[in-house]
Amino acid sequence: MFTERLFQIALLLSVILHLAILCFQTNFLTSLSIKPERKIEISYVKNFAPRKIPEGQKTGKKEAFIKIPNRIVSGQKSSFSGANKEGPSNGKLGRIVIPDSAISKPRITKPTNLAVKKRVMISPPQSNKIASIPYISHSQIVREKIRRTLYQNYSGSDTGEAYLSFVITRTGDLKDIKIIDEKSTASQYLKEIALKSLKESAPFPTFPKDLDYPELSFNVVVSFEIE
Repeated sequence: MFTERLFQIALLLSVILHLAILCFQTNFLTSLSIKPERKIEISYVKNFAPRKIPEGQKTGKKEAFIKIPNRIVSGQKSSFSGANKEGPSNGKLGRIVIPDSAISKPRITKPTNLAVKKRVMISPPQSNKIASIPYISHSQIVREKIRRTLYQNYSGSDTGEAYLSFVITRTGDLKDIKIIDEKSTASQYLKEIALKSLKESAPFPTFPKDLDYPELSFNVVVSFEIE
């Protein structure tokens, strides 16, 4: 009786133990197979319009550089200002100072005004009728007409004197023109101007009634001068 009772107790314990083990394994496998649910959150990003950057702020800050002329005189070196020179550690460029003597500048020469004033003088005619008032008046007219023509033809810088001898008829015609070379100091160019001007001045005014001569001879000195 006791043995049978012990066997039943042992069998019951064995069944209980197996049931406990079986339940434990079932719960353990279930916990492994079933994963916890995860909540998925969806966030919507607002579509922002691209921000317009002002024209002056598109690029970063620019360093100011000094414009150096292309042409620099050879042999001259640029000098750096010690007060404005930055070290390499701060990342800034030093200020370059170019001396005025190193820059090639065109030389501008002021025009020199040469005031050249020409003067033509005619001496009074030498004649034995010099005391006659009508002769003096008429000779002044002749001299003035020749002098104006000389001013028009004289354009050089030569100076000198040309001694002229000529005859004017009563009607104002010109004849017997010649230059006295022995008494002249002018160049050949001035002598030609004197002869040309004398011929272009003719004809001269007719003699006045008080000057009753068929012709008059004149000996004059033409002086070419530069002041």
